[in-house]
Amino acid sequence: MKRSRAAGLVILIASLIFVNTLSAKEPEKIKKEVIIRRVSGRVSGISANFIAVEYAVDSSAAHEIALTMDKDTRGVKKELNKIGTGDTVAVTYDEMIETGKDNIPKVKKRLVKTVEFVKAAAEPASDLATYDVVVKRKGKAPFIKKRVLRSVENQTTTEGQ
Repeated sequence: MKRSRAAGLVILIASLIFVNTLSAKEPEKIKKEVIIRRVSGRVSGISANFIAVEYAVDSSAAHEIALTMDKDTRGVKKELNKIGTGDTVAVTYDEMIETGKDNIPKVKKRLVKTVEFVKAAAEPASDLATYDVVVKRKGKAPFIKKRVLRSVENQTTTEGQ
């Protein structure tokens, strides 16, 4: 009787191990890929490890992408610390994508490789002061000969009529 119980117990344990082995899931395969992308647009924000680029504007919204920069990110035509908000740039970056067993790709990281300076930002209107050149003539009413826009910071002059 003891032998039959021991044999039954061994058969039970062996069958549990066999069933457990059959029902074990295959490890999930994650497909990883890196795609090199490029975006051009106006810088809407920048810091030592981050850049945001507004790449499209339509009547209802602006489209912006936020990207991570690291110590290997380099500036082209201008140093990174000289690029500011409003400048136009072309950014090349690596996009790390993972696709799980559900076959839905997920962007895990966007890492900037180069930031190419294209064009400086236009001076904001709030930094400009308007000066009128008034001509006074004896016996006649004074008139404005020309209007001058002068930057308060840089003291640059733009003349207009």
